[in-house]
Order: sequence, then C-alpha cells, then structure tokens
Amino acid sequence: MLKKISLALFIIGLLSSQVFSVVSYRLEDFQTPGKSSIGIITKGSDSYFKMGLSPDLEFGALGIGFDLNLYVPMGSNKSIPSEFQWFSFRKISYQEQNWGLQWGRLTNISYGYGLLLDRYDSGSAGSPEFNTSKAALEGYYKQAPYGVRGLTSASNFKAVRADYTVDGPVLFGKPLIIGVNYAEDSDGVNDSILTTHNIVSAQSGFSVDAGVPIFDKTLRVYTEYAKLTNKGSGAALGIGGELAANFTYKLEYRMLGANFLPGYFNAIYEASTTPNAFPSSETSGLMGYMGISLFDDYIKTEFLYESYANNDPMLSAAIGWRKVGPTVGVINYIKSFSNPNGGRVNAYIAYDDFPLLPIPGNAVIGIQRDYKDFRDFGNKDNYTETVTIAVQPNLGKMFNIPFL
Repeated sequence: MLKKISLALFIIGLLSSQVFSVVSYRLEDFQTPGKSSIGIITKGSDSYFKMGLSPDLEFGALGIGFDLNLYVPMGSNKSIPSEFQWFSFRKISYQEQNWGLQWGRLTNISYGYGLLLDRYDSGSAGSPEFNTSKAALEGYYKQAPYGVRGLTSASNFKAVRADYTVDGPVLFGKPLIIGVNYAEDSDGVNDSILTTHNIVSAQSGFSVDAGVPIFDKTLRVYTEYAKLTNKGSGAALGIGGELAANFTYKLEYRMLGANFLPGYFNAIYEASTTPNAFPSSETSGLMGYMGISLFDDYIKTEFLYESYANNDPMLSAAIGWRKVGPTVGVINYIKSFSNPNGGRVNAYIAYDDFPLLPIPGNAVIGIQRDYKDFRDFGNKDNYTETVTIAVQPNLGKMFNIPFL
C-alpha cells in the first residue's frame, strides 16, 4: 500500500478531489475557500513550508484572482518542484450580456449533452497546487438565434461549439436547439508530474445534438451522436430536466459502437492514470442520473447509474453538505466506464471555527483511496491512500482585510 499523509496548517489545493465520472463534489463547492495560507505541503517524501496570498479582485465586469506563494524546502532536497509557482494569475474573467471570457482552472465544461465532452476539468492532473499548466481559456458569444463557445487549454486541448435555435413551433409548440461540437487533444496525456507515467494518445472527435425544451426547464427531449476520429461512434436519446428547483434528472438510452467511450473528454481526462480501455464490441443500455438539493442547497446528493449489455453495471454517488452543525463535508464514490474495475472513494470534512485553534479558522480532515480494482477492495496493495489533515486560519477576519 502506498500511503501519503499531508499535515498542514492550511492546504487549500489538497482539498480538491479529482474525479473519475461526472458525479463528484469538492469541499470548496460547499465551503468558501480561504484567501490566505500558511502551512506544510508533503509531496511524496519531500515537505515544503508554504506561505501564500490568494486575493480575488473585481473591477466592474472584470474579475482577477492571483496567487503569491513562498515555498521553502524542509528536507535534504533543496529544489522546488516546477509545478510550485511563486506567482500566477489564478483566474481572469470578463462578462458582458452577450459575450464573455474566462481564464484559469476551468471545471464542469460540457458541450452538447455530454456524449463527447462531459464536465471537462483542465486542471485535474499533477500536483493539487494551482499553476498555469492547469489553466484554460474559454470564450462565448450569444446573439439569438446563434451561439458559439470555444476553449483552449495549456495542455493543448481544444473544443468548440456552435448552436442555432430554430424558433417557432417545432415540437409541441417549442423551439428546436441544434448544436455541433468538436474537441481535440493534439498530443494526448503524458503528464511528467504524475507519480506513474501513463500515456493517452492524441485524439479528436465531433458530435451533433438536438434538443427541445418541451416544458421549459421541467422536461427536455434530446438526442446526440458522437464520433471519435479513427475509433468508434455512439448515439444517445434522452430526457432531462428540473422539478421544483430541488430535483434534477436525466435518463438516456445509449447505443455505443466498438472502440467508443461516452464522455471521452471528461473530468478525469487530464489525470488519466492508465490508457483508456476501449470496448472491443458494440453495446447498448441505459444511463440514469438523479440530483437532489435540500434546504436551499445546504444538503446535495447525486447518483449516476450506467448499465450496458455484457458489462457490469456501474454506480457513482456523491453527497455534500454546507452546514450540518458546525461541519461542512463531501463524500464521493466514483466509477468510470473507461476503467470499469477501478475507481475512487474519498471523504473531506471541515469543522468551522474550530474552538481549539488559537486564531479564527477551520479544521479539516480528509481521506482518499484510488483503487486499481474494486473487486479486491480490502487488499492494501490494491489502492493508493492519501490522508489530509489541515487547519484554515482566517487571516482576513483576524486583520479585517476583506480580500484576504
């Protein structure tokens, strides 16, 4: 068993979980992240003392966030890893009514209905510390009936979407929204930062989709076709929507050809740890999703279920809470069709305004296991475990400085 333990006064990056499917929460989804840090980061067998400031500034439609860090080696290895940057712009955004730009670590990027590009995360690979190699730039423009979005990342991933709304009574008196998507990674995944070097070959693909919002947000009927270049293709027919603002659902019937993986460019793509397992034969089946939000998003949970012919069914689940007593937390059970036997289990819990701290702040504990094979769940040689123990001092509250 490979076990890593990080003991820190504040390590916000280590609280971000990398996901294997579209169902997963991060602690910062429920907790306002800190804007200052002081602590210890452990990477492998090396430890580094860190001090950092991460302010967010707004100037009208322009938003800027940057990191200013100091890293000091604490062991015999006096070199600083290249992914630890002393200064970096963490995010830059500009939003107008019909167009906008955003730069930084971009997450949850989906074009179409997810058969090709499904909640892509530009920064899931390598060290949990942010650096510019995790960044991407996305822009959009919307002028009815046209819309266009485009993305390019530091890892040479690119994607573009164009859509057109056919106004008028197409189906049940509702408009038809047609979209065309293209995605390409020109050099594949070969991240030298990862502990284990794995390669995913260069790949591109396209998809076309069409959807009709029959009852506005309550019921949408859609279909999508996707093709991976020099690989296979797949199609989906589904329904989805929101009920009473606290229940979301999605049900798809998928027809997947040989050598095709649905949602190929997904949240864990940039952090691929093994070459993707392309299926050798065609299959078909159901994908179902359900999300529940309670008490004005104080408690949220999501479930994703996939069942295809001649394949074991897969379930991913996540639960997170914003405030249950003094705690904030997330728990994830994550599976992937591209790696059907492996997966991830993690949990992170924060105790707000922990009373034993000498300064205002929170205490955090987290544990994560990455499994090679869930079928051998108890074998310690079958998973990598990471334990995070941290406290988060609130320097902005201590010194009454709003942007810290």
